[in-house]
Amino acid sequence: MMSIYRKFKKFFCFSFLLFVFSSFAQNDDFLQGENLFKENRVEEAVPFLKSAISTGKFPKAYNYLALCYEKMGLLKESLEVCTEGMKVSGTDKKVLAFNAGNVCFAMEDFYSAEKWYSLAI
Repeated sequence: MMSIYRKFKKFFCFSFLLFVFSSFAQNDDFLQGENLFKENRVEEAVPFLKSAISTGKFPKAYNYLALCYEKMGLLKESLEVCTEGMKVSGTDKKVLAFNAGNVCFAMEDFYSAEKWYSLAI
């Protein structure tokens, strides 16, 4: 009976440590992406921000990723990220809408830009 308890205890401790370290790693991806973005190293930031988004825990990563794509001239991808981010709980919808408006304006799609800007107000 005691050996089962010890095995369970070891398994629980291992699982807990794995969970804790993986949480830190996920947080590191977001922070690394955010820092690279702030240093204007947008191409390097993209994989970290994508990883942070995939966890579902960092809604701010949508805005950073959209801005990275915009700065890289990937306007279609930027607009897709903004649109996707609008469906996610916890994202700043007004900021995403404003950025989507800027992207549409840069694409000379003024009708869509106006629609996005109206959502940002």
